[in-house]
Amino acid sequence: MANASAAVFSFDLPALESWLWEAACIIRGPVDAPKFKDYILPLIFLKRLSDVFDDETKRLEQDFGIQQKALKLADAAKNDYSFSPIKLLDTVALLEDIPARKLHAGEVGTVVEVLDEGVYEVEFCDEDGQTYAEFALRANQLIPLHSQGKSLKLALAEA
Repeated sequence: MANASAAVFSFDLPALESWLWEAACIIRGPVDAPKFKDYILPLIFLKRLSDVFDDETKRLEQDFGIQQKALKLADAAKNDYSFSPIKLLDTVALLEDIPARKLHAGEVGTVVEVLDEGVYEVEFCDEDGQTYAEFALRANQLIPLHSQGKSLKLALAEA
């Protein structure tokens, strides 16, 4: 006999969109909807980075059969970018908020000058290509963005 307390919900697309929007408004609280992107987009970006890292670790475990080695390299790389150095014209993302510059973790910029070992001049541009911030950042404030995990794979193979 079917469980009488189990309810079956059927949503059409407009009803689902409305329900999700109301849920987002409850979560967002008093913050204006356009300002909420300043909080949610970096979270989505960091979640994506985390998912890619997990996928890459699983792939390396399948390739090499040693997940611990991949995790050990990744842990060592948190504060040491020696296996994936940041270079001139690399695309990088901020790992932390910089309130004085009104920048948030997850914002993406381009290295326009290598100032010193581990110190980079990074330019941040809007969708129209207009610079809205440019200043020096340390390597531990940035993460280089790559289309493929070649650097980690090479480091793992060499280890």
